[in-house]
Amino acid sequence: EAGTAVVVTLVSEDFDPVLMLTGPEGELLVLNDDTDGLETAQTPVVETGTFNWLNSGIYLPLPQTGTYTVQARSFSGLGGDYELAVRPATTYEVLLYEGRRAYNGYYNNPDAGYDHQTALALFQAAIAVDPDQPYAYIDSVFARVSLALVNRPSGQEDPVWDTDPQLRVSLITDLREAQRTLAEQGLADSGWYSYVSNFLARIQADE
Repeated sequence: EAGTAVVVTLVSEDFDPVLMLTGPEGELLVLNDDTDGLETAQTPVVETGTFNWLNSGIYLPLPQTGTYTVQARSFSGLGGDYELAVRPATTYEVLLYEGRRAYNGYYNNPDAGYDHQTALALFQAAIAVDPDQPYAYIDSVFARVSLALVNRPSGQEDPVWDTDPQLRVSLITDLREAQRTLAEQGLADSGWYSYVSNFLARIQADE
């Protein structure tokens, strides 16, 4: 039905997955190759739990009522085993991915301007809905830093948290919660955990 937000994920250890979603009239709505952060506004990164950025993910509120088709493909043309999931987005995911849509809007349409404040509000709302998921904490960190960079005085070169104690506290809180939730999900050896830990150490070293 129109307005239903769906999440589609395609995961494989045998090949580089590619996802395509076509609409009721056969029109291509979304094509996603890698969940590597280089997505369009229609395909925010969808975590698959494997931290393999070659996997594919789609998030999209459906534009009209009708029958949609998902195609699972291989980038290289090679086949193999895969897992395809199509399901309604949770409330947490809607908030998270709509936040990413707002955050990434500038990079896809520079004329739209920055909307990091809206993104941050959505990420914080996602945290309130499910405080045991790590990604909204991580995205909140990105949004806070980006917002501070946009608003800081011209010519200031120091890290933005050096001149804003409240920002420093917020970043440290989000990063610690990201560490906690990643560890609880068994992802303490992941790239995201290393990134979060290194960022936290940098901020604390500047205190």
